[in-house]
Order: sequence, then structure tokens, then C-alpha cells
Amino acid sequence: MSKRAYYVVYDSDQWRVKLERGRYVSTHRKKSRAVAEAKRLARKPGNSGSKVVVNKKNGATQRHIKNP
Repeated sequence: MSKRAYYVVYDSDQWRVKLERGRYVSTHRKKSRAVAEAKRLARKPGNSGSKVVVNKKNGATQRHIKNP
């Protein structure tokens, strides 16, 4: 079981879900859709212990979701 962190970041006028130290996984117009997608990916089988980190538009961390 791999522990991963999924980041919701604002980039190029879009909200994106990104793997920690990795690639972009998905792109969304709305932040709420990006957060929902990050939570879904973190809950997938084989990703136990994963977390979601949500950032603000300016790049500062807004919140951590440990058990999505």
C-alpha cells in the first residue's frame, strides 16, 4: 500500500490535481471539483494512508485532509 499526497493547486487559470513530486493528474474549472477528484483518488484501493492538500490561489496551504 502506497501513501500518496494529492495536491489541489491553481495553475494557468485552472485548478489541478497533482501528485506529490509528480505529474498533474487532472484539470478542473472549479476548485470544488478538483477537491472532489483528489479525494476520490486518495480513497482508491491501494492508496491507504493517502492525504489531500488544498492550496489557495496564491499558493499558500489552505487545509489538509488526512482521511478523505
